[in-house]
Parts: sequence; C-alpha cells; structure tokens
Amino acid sequence: MTAKGKERQSAILNYITTNGYASVTELADLLRVSESTIKRDLDVMDRENLVQRKHGGAFSGTGSVTPPYAYRAKAAKSEKFRIAKAACGLLEEGDALFIDAGSTTFAFYQQIAVPKVTVFTNSLSILTAPNPHVAHVYALEGEAYIKSMLLRGALCVENLDRIHPDKVFISSIGLSPDYWILDKHDVGCAFTRRLLQMPSRKIILLDSTKFTASGTFRSAPIELVDTMITNSEVSQTDADAIRSRGVELIIA
Repeated sequence: MTAKGKERQSAILNYITTNGYASVTELADLLRVSESTIKRDLDVMDRENLVQRKHGGAFSGTGSVTPPYAYRAKAAKSEKFRIAKAACGLLEEGDALFIDAGSTTFAFYQQIAVPKVTVFTNSLSILTAPNPHVAHVYALEGEAYIKSMLLRGALCVENLDRIHPDKVFISSIGLSPDYWILDKHDVGCAFTRRLLQMPSRKIILLDSTKFTASGTFRSAPIELVDTMITNSEVSQTDADAIRSRGVELIIA
C-alpha cells in the first residue's frame, strides 16, 4: 500500500474510533476521495479487524460500540419497511404487544393500523411518536440510553415480570454464524432472555444484512423464537438453517 493509502486509512480509523460509526459517503466527503476508494479501504480494515463493516459504512472494531440509532434507522430502509409490513399482518384487534427498541421494530410500530392495540416498550422512539391506532402505550422503567434510543438496565428486566403481552416483537444487532441472537451488552442479553421466557408468541424482526454478524454476547439460540420475519435477500442456506431449527420463517 502507498504512503498516501496508509495515511488515509489512519484518518478513517481515527474518525470511526472518535465517532463510533461513519458512512461511506461521509468518509468520501471528508477525505475528498471516491466512495469506491473508501469501500476498498474499509474492506481491508475489516479484514485486519480494525473496523467492522456494515451496510453503507463501518463502526469501531473494538466490539464495544453499537452503530448510532440514526444510522440504523437509515440502513436497509426498504428491507425494514417490508419486514415491518409483514409483521403487521400478524396482529389482531385488541392485541397486547411488547415491542423491543430498534429501528425495524420502530418501523413496525409506525405501521400498526389494527385498532385497540396496547403496547409495552423500552423504545424511546415509540414513546415519542404517537400512533393513532394504538390505544395505550406503557413505558418500562430503566436508564435512558439516548444513543440507542432505549431504556435499559435491571429495572427494565424486572418490569417484564409485571406484564403479559399476547405477542413479543424483538430486535437484535444480528445473528452469529451458528444462529444465536447477539448483543453488545450483557444487560441486553438478560433482557432478551427474559423476553424469550414469556408465554407469548415471540417474533424477531431481522433484516438479512444482520445475518452472521459480530457481537460481544450471545443472548439465546434462535430456537427460542417462534417466528422470524426477514427480507427476500436472505440466502437459501440461512433460510433452510432457520427453518430446520423449528422456527417459522416469513420472508417479506
């Protein structure tokens, strides 16, 4: 690699380390090079475990930083819309739902059009975006983690013992290669595991870019989920593996 290329990658690493995440577009604008050049740099840096490549950009390779919610809300937007629309097809009038914090689950909440629905959530996005079709919205207690627009902590986990939803809609940063639900934080794993113990229909909304992702903690095997909804770009190998584990797979 040329000295100029090394200097550029050093600048990329410094920027991503400082900000947690950077898109290909903003790096290209910042360094005044083409997006294809940035993509090649990020691919090299990902192989060297300096950063973690994601749809449209990269984030810190330390494994301790989750891409900001603003990024996740934009990433794979059309895929998330299709997944959210399919999830709405599972609803019935008067349902009581738990909806996890996440960009895809928020898209689902926004599209709910079934009347008299009650929602329990740890999502700050849901709490600040009224849906006229939702009769009641209840917030869990917990620490407000603004970067990811969620409430988290031991209080959130304890609150789950006080509710009894008909359906639970969860999200995740991704799946491991052996199909475990992943999280960046141990408290997030505890929360997910408690959700999966509920006597409710458990549904995970996950776009195909999150398959074979990386994460510090393994929450639970995908077998504990009743239904997965993903987009049509999912590979046949992944689709077959999910179904072989007894999970209903809906492809939107």
